Amino acid sequence: MDFRDDYDWIDYAARGFNLHVGPFFIACVGTHEYRMHLDIRNEHLNQGGVVHGGVSMTLADNAMGIATSHAAGMVPASTIEFGMKFIAAAKGDGPLYGAARIERRTKDVAFLTAELWSHGRKTATASGIWKYIEPKTGWGRG
Repeated sequence: MDFRDDYDWIDYAARGFNLHVGPFFIACVGTHEYRMHLDIRNEHLNQGGVVHGGVSMTLADNAMGIATSHAAGMVPASTIEFGMKFIAAAKGDGPLYGAARIERRTKDVAFLTAELWSHGRKTATASGIWKYIEPKTGWGRG
């Protein structure tokens, strides 16, 4: 996977739960292609000393959700289906990287896939469906 510091990282106004699990970094790198990373901290690890599966799921869910919103001009979207397959443990002594791809998008929903990587090894694959929702007052604030 190709990750660089010169990506144009998306400011998605993290709040709520994401403030406790992140910070996540998401960048658009091409048409329907996104990259993400999370700097793993001690609180992201499980009792076995590897990245907790819920952290991996949260990174993939956030990346695919932000990709969905970004592709539509930051229109809010909500996960309506999400699945993940774990392939290998993500190690706790470095960043967790990923790639998300919009496979198909309609005016109402988007279908995405994602992969996560740790130390050059694929750790998980994910897929899901996101539904576009009407913007609400205060979206993206505090």
